[in-house]
Amino acid sequence: FKNLLDTLNLQITARLIGITAFKKADEPSFIDDSAIPSHPLVLDPENLVRNMAKHYCKITTGWPKEADIIMLITNRKLGELRDDGTIAYNTAGISLAGGVCKQCSKVGLAQDDTDYNERVDTVAHETAHLIGAPHDGEGPFLSGSPGAKNCPESDGYIMGGNDNKANKSKFSKCTKKCVEYLFSLPSASCVFVD
Repeated sequence: FKNLLDTLNLQITARLIGITAFKKADEPSFIDDSAIPSHPLVLDPENLVRNMAKHYCKITTGWPKEADIIMLITNRKLGELRDDGTIAYNTAGISLAGGVCKQCSKVGLAQDDTDYNERVDTVAHETAHLIGAPHDGEGPFLSGSPGAKNCPESDGYIMGGNDNKANKSKFSKCTKKCVEYLFSLPSASCVFVD
């Protein structure tokens, strides 16, 4: 993960301040509340990230309060219910764009599919969304941000298509510019350590 962040060349240091492992019996209700009713073993990622944000918004002490970002890694399947009642398993992760430092939106999640490299890539990708980066080839989601239209998805960086083996473990120059922009805002001051 750190090696991927290092490709931004922004001297970002990730610091782990807490881990909580949940078992089915003690997991917060927001997880099960995010299951698709007709497929109770599958979590709806949009509902899960929204419910997770509400859950951690209410916690005003401990590491959830102190964290700049909260990432849930789950081994449960993530999927979206199609109109025909089947499930589309096309989501590896999701996060709230630009949510770093914001108590009620600093959350993201990644599916643990047992492939270590894919899981690390997903956590890095979702972290990049949290710190201001859209997908390569897309415009900004933060007002004033440069966006990433000048970096084609096909270049295959972490925020793009990942089909280009030379770039799949790096962030694009557009991602770097978007992260620099978000870090320049007062709302992102929590990421800086005195």
